[in-house]
Amino acid sequence: MKKLSDWGIIGLGVIGSNLAINFSKNGFKLSVYNRNIKGLEENIANNFVKKNQNLTHINPFDNINFFVKSIKRPRKILILIPSGPPIDDVIKTLLKYISKGDIIVDGGNSYFKDTERREIFLKNKKINFLGIGVSGGAMGAKNGPSIMIGGSKMVYNKVKRDLKRISAVNHLNQYCCGRVGPSSSGHYVKMIHNGIEYVEMQLIAECYDFMRTEMNFDNDKISYVFKKWLKTNSNSYLLKISSEILKSKENGSFIIDQIKDQSENKGTGVWAVISGIELGVPNTLMALALSSRYISSQKEIREKNSRIIKKTRKKAKISINDLKLVYDFSRIINFYQGINVLKAADKKYDWKLNLSDIISIWSEGSILKSDLIFILKTILNDQKDILKSKIVYKDFISKYNKIKNIINTMQKGSTPLLLISNSIMFFELITQKSGTGNLIQAQRDYFGSHGVKLKKSNKILKYNWSDFIT
Repeated sequence: MKKLSDWGIIGLGVIGSNLAINFSKNGFKLSVYNRNIKGLEENIANNFVKKNQNLTHINPFDNINFFVKSIKRPRKILILIPSGPPIDDVIKTLLKYISKGDIIVDGGNSYFKDTERREIFLKNKKINFLGIGVSGGAMGAKNGPSIMIGGSKMVYNKVKRDLKRISAVNHLNQYCCGRVGPSSSGHYVKMIHNGIEYVEMQLIAECYDFMRTEMNFDNDKISYVFKKWLKTNSNSYLLKISSEILKSKENGSFIIDQIKDQSENKGTGVWAVISGIELGVPNTLMALALSSRYISSQKEIREKNSRIIKKTRKKAKISINDLKLVYDFSRIINFYQGINVLKAADKKYDWKLNLSDIISIWSEGSILKSDLIFILKTILNDQKDILKSKIVYKDFISKYNKIKNIINTMQKGSTPLLLISNSIMFFELITQKSGTGNLIQAQRDYFGSHGVKLKKSNKILKYNWSDFIT
């Protein structure tokens, strides 16, 4: 009789197949399942095993009943398929074959409210459930990802050793894997992680665009600049791959120049923006990064408008060091906003998140891997407001006037700097003693009788404004 598997994996797409390799390399006996659809998805599981004959102890299945029976109890089943109804369908099917006490783990980018609903549903059926966020892309999944786990401590304790074995380990020898909180908190943290990631990507893209448009740098030179930044506290995984992308050639031509300038997005970015809005927390950079992708997708409109509108602006002249300074500043604002969304969600849902620990999970294996992560971890260990940190004050806040002048100069050019320009605007707003809320509230009171709060007494009044018009 064959020895039963330690884990089962459902879904052998990019992440699922690489995680399966990771599990196998770390000594786990594994069962893998992928649906079989004639003409679309045929023999996926069997072909995966054939392709990876060097890996031992992997059993392929396209029959879910046999797949479930091949896993030792309590069964641990990891689902890695597209979010939404497909996951509900798989869970519904699994319920026909699994037993009380078995553990279902959703490792996809599921919407956190769906995760919460599924946990309650399965708990009523005596089935354990965890929602985990996995970051690192294909290579991270294969070699050690960052794993953000949400769910009960009891269930987490049943899988934590296994998940730590396959996770990334940072240079401090810390596992980049852990329970961030109960219920759907794991998927929520991954959602905000992805929102921050959207901004990080777009900031690099804006620097790239500025250098090629305003400085007349070619791809090699821009790659060289990014490579130099990697030797500073700007070092990050995204900056590293951007440097490599820009110098990559095929048949003597830069690959980047052959790629259509249309970017796509998935649900996590949208959900992150919406969540910030629902919580009443400004996450302007996430919203603008998402909007940048939407604008990029409107290729035909952009090309048509470019023929109509003739730009006559002069080139903006700044140094590479100045560009780096505003890039680093914008990254600080990005993380400040993202962490504030996490804090607001924590307060609303009472998850008791440890922000320093969450940041630490992102320190290796994650798309957000960077030197900045370790700086932020230190800051969040001592206090929760990034902008009040001595480190941030010394490097950025004290240089506010210089940063503002650099950005103003950059805006004189023809390069759209949606995120870089907003970072300084947001900072000005968040540090503004007297804002415009008085006029907005007065307008609301005028047309909707919503009332206004007085400065000195905090008394709320409703004015009949027509009585005061002179």
